[in-house]
Amino acid sequence: MLYPWQSSIFNALSERLQHDQLHHGILLVGEKGCGEDVLAQMLAKRLLCSSDEPLPCNQCKACLLFNAHSHPDFHEVVTEKTQIGVDAVRAAIEQVNKTAQLSANKVVLIENIEIMTESASNALLKTLEEPTQNTYLILTTNAPQYLLATIKSRCEKIRAPMPNYEQSSDYIRAKGADVPSELSLAAYKHSPLLYLEQIQETSLHFASFTQDFTALTEGHASAESLANKWKDKAEDVVHWTAQLSLQLFAGEVKESDVQSRTTVTTKWMQIYDSSTAASKKLRHVGLNKTLILSALFAQIHTI
Repeated sequence: MLYPWQSSIFNALSERLQHDQLHHGILLVGEKGCGEDVLAQMLAKRLLCSSDEPLPCNQCKACLLFNAHSHPDFHEVVTEKTQIGVDAVRAAIEQVNKTAQLSANKVVLIENIEIMTESASNALLKTLEEPTQNTYLILTTNAPQYLLATIKSRCEKIRAPMPNYEQSSDYIRAKGADVPSELSLAAYKHSPLLYLEQIQETSLHFASFTQDFTALTEGHASAESLANKWKDKAEDVVHWTAQLSLQLFAGEVKESDVQSRTTVTTKWMQIYDSSTAASKKLRHVGLNKTLILSALFAQIHTI
């Protein structure tokens, strides 16, 4: 099922499909936690459904096979590795180069295409440039900046929406969870999906980190102990640290006089800059997350 905030964009794509106006290469771009994977799956299902309704009918043979993960004209590239290799992409492309077995359309779905190798990207590019008839490529990414410019230029880029606060609140409430403040939800990149995932699966969430962050600034916790505690949530932690630093910066600037504002700016903006730098370091596989967090927390500890 689509998420409520995706209905509008999906209906627009479905209507274009009915009028034969849908591009053969769809690149769904969205922030992490927007649910672009669900949107991609539903679009693939709609392309294969034999009904003319805006939504997949869930009754035709194509829909039943899709639900059973056995549709012969649907090919999803998946990997358990850190990269999508060229062999996986070529295998999917080879299948859609054949005549459709069931539906008029053939669909390849590749999620997180930013992790494709260069060879895989080039293999995909050939199909984007010269697709076979009735073939659709649905691609998703949370990091379009890492894609080849030639791939982006040969796809139609569709922004997968993030819900507004009211939509997020309604969704969280419907799931039986307490609705966070707008500020707290921002710690989860405004995503109700990321918020629910963390509060339901772990105690290491934004509220508990805020307490540890305060303890660190007050000298009641060590940088090393907190780095060890939060190493498995390192990517979230640097984002939260940046957010809290900006909040403290804004609060202190508001309360300070003109003469002391330079010191305030230097202090908390340095932490914000360090958080941004730490976030970039964490994208590199193999770097020690504990050491990265220790260095960031040590800088906070000295304030």
